[in-house]
Amino acid sequence: MDANLKKDYSKVIFLARVTDWVENSLMPKGKLEKQVGNFGDIEAETEGMLLSNGVDIRDFSTEVIKSLPVTEENFVIDEKEYAYRWDLRNEVIFTIDPKTARDLDDALSIRRIPDCDGSGNEGWEVGVHIADVSFFVKEDTEVDEWAASRATSVYLVHKVIPMLPQVLCERLCSLNPGVDRLTFSVLWKMNDQGEVFEEKFGRSVIRSKVKLAYEHAQDIIDRPDRDFSPDELPTIHDGVETNTIRDKVLQLHRVAMALRLSRVQSGSLRLDQPKLKFTLNDEMNQPIGVTIYERKDSNSLVEEFMLLANMSVARKIENHFPKTSLLRRHPSPKVKPLKDALLLCEKIGFPIDGENSGTISSGIMRFRGDTVLTRCINQVISSIMMKPMQLAEYFCTGSFESITDYKHYALNVPFYTHFTSPIRRYPDVIVHRQLAAALEYARPSERTIEELEQLTSHCNEKKLLAKTVSEKSSELFFGSFVHRCGPFSERAVVMNVLDQSFDAMVFKYGIVKRIYLEKQKWAQEPVYDVDNATLTLKWAEIDGAPAIEQKIQMCSIVHVTLKATDEPLQYMALLNRPSASTTTKTLENYFSSNTQLDD
Repeated sequence: MDANLKKDYSKVIFLARVTDWVENSLMPKGKLEKQVGNFGDIEAETEGMLLSNGVDIRDFSTEVIKSLPVTEENFVIDEKEYAYRWDLRNEVIFTIDPKTARDLDDALSIRRIPDCDGSGNEGWEVGVHIADVSFFVKEDTEVDEWAASRATSVYLVHKVIPMLPQVLCERLCSLNPGVDRLTFSVLWKMNDQGEVFEEKFGRSVIRSKVKLAYEHAQDIIDRPDRDFSPDELPTIHDGVETNTIRDKVLQLHRVAMALRLSRVQSGSLRLDQPKLKFTLNDEMNQPIGVTIYERKDSNSLVEEFMLLANMSVARKIENHFPKTSLLRRHPSPKVKPLKDALLLCEKIGFPIDGENSGTISSGIMRFRGDTVLTRCINQVISSIMMKPMQLAEYFCTGSFESITDYKHYALNVPFYTHFTSPIRRYPDVIVHRQLAAALEYARPSERTIEELEQLTSHCNEKKLLAKTVSEKSSELFFGSFVHRCGPFSERAVVMNVLDQSFDAMVFKYGIVKRIYLEKQKWAQEPVYDVDNATLTLKWAEIDGAPAIEQKIQMCSIVHVTLKATDEPLQYMALLNRPSASTTTKTLENYFSSNTQLDD
């Protein structure tokens, strides 16, 4: 091939497929199927990443759209649906979602009732209302086959690869405000402490009054006594007053806090991992700002009721279909890796009792807070404790002999499933069908245990793949951010030490980057102490400054520079020279001396 032609294509991304690989050949034969775009272009890099990971990015076929029982133009809820469903259109029901969300599949309601426990004590009727996707997605139809194949929506930094056609996920199924929508509801009678005295399930019709963003709900929680004017919240429908929405949010928040406290006291464990939040320019989807996504009370408000709904539905369908229920389990951590993780936590000065999920949670809770130090300690310990944890997985109850295998370790509950996101997760659609059959709305599916095993295995693979792709998307955009706005000099904490490199987590962004010592010049070769996992570095004299010795060990505080490489969207981390030869500062030093890390 001509050298100039080779050069022309050296920066081009192609999709290729292996067509043959002869047994005694070092190289396979292949076929170029598509020219995706140029290296460094976000859209081309993203498409290449999706294609190489087997994500289906095709437009939905006309056959899929034709298989829907209704079209958007002629969709009117049939009177027979109103006849048997709970009519909740006059209830104050609303959604709380990310500001940019278009697939609104869950809504909440709460109202005071005079008797919540059968003894005349006042309490609450709380409702979770989930889009009735199974009404539109019938088993064994074209749209069902596509949804099952995709198994999940894939969330990227700048867009979503949906599981369902847009007409469903953003319009007909989405619980948009001011319009009638078909839903599946769970209602509980409970007191202020979140104790549930009665629960019931049913298909329903709702009319959401407002689409709140998490920011709106958080503003209400932060300023509970404020009278909000109409222009401070999104459009509220059907004559509901602004302060009514405020009061409902606050009531849900108080009950959610009680549910969360009870759940934590019962041994529930949460291991938080940093998630990047990007600010993009409107024209080119280029990153112009990055922060760590911060979970707030408004997120917990929604999460608590979704967890409660998932647990309630899991018990319901398992009771009716003990051999064919689709549930979600989380196996206990592996023994040897857990022991190693606990020893490491003790070694770095933050011992954790690993007897069960509750004791691990209690140990980590000591380091929850808003300071840089507590956030950093929490991230380090969470990262260590993630390593022995096994992946949660969907399963068919008939696949296990013992009911004890159903347990969800992190939540510390015997039954759990996914019911609350059928627009973006196919297992939730199956669970909706099973709940409908349990309530005698529909005939039970004829899928066998073996067929459900294959389905859950497929969904587990697709869910893990979606998570991987989402993380890679974040990496691409962060690389673009460094190229556009870097370099950045940041503080970091050492997470792992090897003989010629170490991993460091950058405080500001929560990213972990490997730092290779060979990329820098030293007065002498770095010395690695394998027994103590410590690197001793000798910085050379420079500009009259003396040589400096620096020790790198687990939890050392270091300064690094993030800078772009010559490769598009790629960046590296380099260790910065310390200002003086001082005792190595670690997270334990700061914690034991009650000294705060500065922002």
